[in-house]
Amino acid sequence: MMNSGTQSDFIRIENIVKKFGEVTAVNNISLNIHQGEVFCLLGGSGSGKSTLLRMLAGFDDPTEGRVIIDGDDISGKPPERLPVNMMFQSYALFPHMTVEKNIGYGLRRDGVSKAETKQRVDEILELVKLTPFASRKPSQLSGGQRQRVALARCIVKRPKVLMLDEPLGALDKKLREETQQELLKIQRDLGLTFIVVTHDQEEAMTMADRIGIMDMGQIVQVGPPRELYENPNSMFIADFVGSLNKFKGVVQGQEGDITVVRLSEEVSLKIHTGFEHNTGDEVMLTTRPEKLEIFAADSDAKPTTQNIVDGTVAFVSYMGEQTNYSVDLGGGVIVRIAEQNHHMSTKVSIAAGDKVKVAWPARASHLFSA
Repeated sequence: MMNSGTQSDFIRIENIVKKFGEVTAVNNISLNIHQGEVFCLLGGSGSGKSTLLRMLAGFDDPTEGRVIIDGDDISGKPPERLPVNMMFQSYALFPHMTVEKNIGYGLRRDGVSKAETKQRVDEILELVKLTPFASRKPSQLSGGQRQRVALARCIVKRPKVLMLDEPLGALDKKLREETQQELLKIQRDLGLTFIVVTHDQEEAMTMADRIGIMDMGQIVQVGPPRELYENPNSMFIADFVGSLNKFKGVVQGQEGDITVVRLSEEVSLKIHTGFEHNTGDEVMLTTRPEKLEIFAADSDAKPTTQNIVDGTVAFVSYMGEQTNYSVDLGGGVIVRIAEQNHHMSTKVSIAAGDKVKVAWPARASHLFSA
């Protein structure tokens, strides 16, 4: 996170607390958001992400702390006086108005002249590729088109910050993926700052420059998607982001920057870790399913890595772009493996009950205190 006061600290959240009676929904959050970035607040239900967004948009006042946008303390100011706009999951379009009227509603309400309103609405219609649909009613549009109308209505007022609360939750998977790309293109074209609230990890990983993961009213880690996925700072983050193998183990010893962990009488693994553990410490060992490789026991391929373990295939699931395996390594240790189907190989013959070898490098795992 950048230091307070730098040019990129477009939004500064300083020690924000929000209480509802005895319940603390947001607990002492400080955060900087940079100009022109897409920042995602990611968390489960009740984590406080939507409450924080509502305070940033001016709908709710913080119990403590303050929010500064572009150098201006927004405390106590009504939402309509803030340089922000908010897009809700429901879209909240007026069913009796055309697309053009829906988009221009906020400008008309603000007293913008008819000529300027028409010019700005026409520009935005072109930007979101809705010009041919300008005279249609919302009921005559697809879900993706209604989403773009809601977006256009927000950005036609030229806010400095656009806040999106679960913006794509109503769309099916394919349309959601297409709309994510459209949103990012519009964001780049206009240079807007986006703050997106979502519970969808894939959506956050796809869209965000940085993600703030929330839990119990606090932000527990902030960083680019790759950093959160590859270098989680806690067991909670490792388990929350993506799929995960996790095992309880005991430290057997240290070999330089390699920690040896015993998972069972049959299985000990080498883990690359940047800090020391004492022999006998109980730990949690984690690794991502796609970091592991699987080989038939009699395969000519000779894996060269720190961890090579014999096992028996318990389950195979072909998913099209990848194949998922569950492999019993013995002693109650079962790992999940996700291999991309880049090309046909001898691995297509691996089936449940087969003897195999599972291999992965020491750097592909993380250790946390148990």
